[in-house]
Amino acid sequence: MVTFEITLNPLIAMTIVLFSGWIGFMLKKRKIAKDRNRMNQYEKEMILNHAEILELQKDYINLELKMRELTIPVIPISTTVKDNMQESENGVIDASLRKKLLSKEKLSKENAF
Repeated sequence: MVTFEITLNPLIAMTIVLFSGWIGFMLKKRKIAKDRNRMNQYEKEMILNHAEILELQKDYINLELKMRELTIPVIPISTTVKDNMQESENGVIDASLRKKLLSKEKLSKENAF
């Protein structure tokens, strides 16, 4: 059997252990710094996205308020006879009322025969 006798000085062994520990510490420190930078970048991006969403929501609410404030006049298509009578009492003569009444009279005469 061949044996090799290696003598290791305890100071050299301690130096090798400390040096390898320092290299591992520096590598881990660099990795943690990269991760922190990446997290800060993601946080900034999320804040910008939330700010944009809030701005769009604000614009949407403003548009809704404008739509509520707008009063679109509603004009009924068919008017009742009572409304037309009130207009004629006020001095405004409605020609369509005469036509409606004449057509009703014609229909009643035709139905009578």
